Amino acid sequence: MDGIQALCAQIGMPEEMRRRLPPVPDAARYRERLTIPKEYPFAVEELAARTGENGDAMLAYMLDAALLSREKYREAGIPESVFTETFRCFSRFVREHKKDFGEYGFDRYRWTGRMLSLVLFRIGTLEYETTDEGGSEAVFLHIPSDADLSAPSVARSLAQADEFLRAFAPRYADAPRKCHSWLLAPALGQFLPQGSRIAQFRKRFRIGEVFEDDRSYEEFLFGGARAVEDYPEDTSLRRAVKAYLSAGGKLGAACGTLDKNVSFD
Repeated sequence: MDGIQALCAQIGMPEEMRRRLPPVPDAARYRERLTIPKEYPFAVEELAARTGENGDAMLAYMLDAALLSREKYREAGIPESVFTETFRCFSRFVREHKKDFGEYGFDRYRWTGRMLSLVLFRIGTLEYETTDEGGSEAVFLHIPSDADLSAPSVARSLAQADEFLRAFAPRYADAPRKCHSWLLAPALGQFLPQGSRIAQFRKRFRIGEVFEDDRSYEEFLFGGARAVEDYPEDTSLRRAVKAYLSAGGKLGAACGTLDKNVSFD
């Protein structure tokens, strides 16, 4: 556990959660599989069944595997700073759990395999996931909850990601950059001030498919699924979207492709 505790300190895991981490019996059975893209979904399901989906136990196994991921980062020559920023996701998810439910916990173990298997990296303010979509390469942009979406911060992240991919994942260097998010939903535009950070971020993408029934906005905008009448109204955006949904509107989500010609300089 010493290695896991040192990793926890490196990625800023809350002290209370560090103390709660249980032992990881038979960890070697899962460690390697959790760091292989095609294997981690199956390893996660086996672990979930083994632990009864106990969040503390799942986190401990994930952090044990992260020690192997760090070795793979070093073998590939990827900077330690990228590893640290990428794996801070574990601490962020634990804190988000406390914000939503009043206590520390971990329930994102079906997502964090992407980090463990070196297909998703935090580069500046955004995350980048290398994928083979429909048999062709693509890089999907993800927006962490603590992302700074100001134009300079996003531009810096995009440029740094281009350099990173050329150096460490050249197969994806020229692949299209895509984003699937509620932030790109066409219906959201009516509620955003023209010069807002979200509005500027949206302008970077050519919208393709729209998913009107996608309800991922519930988690990211309202803090979780609940009846519309129970959505919080403590921000102007929440109030506007809640009124729109209460009147029968649909927000949804959309998938867009990055237009590299868009600039806010």
